[in-house]
Amino acid sequence: SSSMVDLYPQPLDVHCRRVFREAARLGRIYDLPESKFWRGKAGVDISTRFHGHPVSTPLGSAAGPQNQLVQNIVLTWLAGGRAIELKTVQVDDALVIKRPCIDAHTVSWNIEWSQELRVPASLREYVGAHLLIHMLREADVLGLASVPNETVLDLSIGYDLKGIQSPKVRGFLESSLHARPVLDELIAGLEPELRRLADKAAVPERLSDSITISTFHGCPASEIEAICEFLLAEMGFHTVVKMNPPLLGRDRLEQI
Repeated sequence: SSSMVDLYPQPLDVHCRRVFREAARLGRIYDLPESKFWRGKAGVDISTRFHGHPVSTPLGSAAGPQNQLVQNIVLTWLAGGRAIELKTVQVDDALVIKRPCIDAHTVSWNIEWSQELRVPASLREYVGAHLLIHMLREADVLGLASVPNETVLDLSIGYDLKGIQSPKVRGFLESSLHARPVLDELIAGLEPELRRLADKAAVPERLSDSITISTFHGCPASEIEAICEFLLAEMGFHTVVKMNPPLLGRDRLEQI
């Protein structure tokens, strides 16, 4: 139907079956060979702080289509990403969008409002990646238990105050702070041996307490301020504003 999205995430048990078998038989995860994993280096400290939390590296990928599915978030982490900004979530989650959203040959063409999954599905992907990373460490798959693991999964939400204050997005934010029901739902869908591993991994129920705000070009400064006030004071999130150049106005932008 016209309201259906055309991106279908895999259930977490499918991810687990692939990842653990692939690691054991081929020494890789999602086709990334073990030699490409980031493991840190003795005597070299590249850790820093991000949104008030320690992170083992100052690296990670920005919000975008590449950061919305379990496998891509896990791959970012395996390669050394520890400050990972997740795909922007917004209230309009039943859009029919041309593919690709961004088609770059010589000049980029971008369709905004690109929520590709329903909001609850986005939450399950993010919590699923959070869970799978902890399971890989708990099982010490390919030596991952000893990898420095201070990680921040940074939420990205948009695009206006009304959408961010909607019950749908507010529910997403509350579930990010208290993800135990989603974790329990995902763990219940695993095979018994994997369920035991997931329980043993003692995954923190907090997915994220930090947000980077994405706003539309031309969003008034007063509205951005109101969004920050809502997220900081009412929801209790560390908050960063992404400063889009069009906020400067057309004349200043063209001058630059």
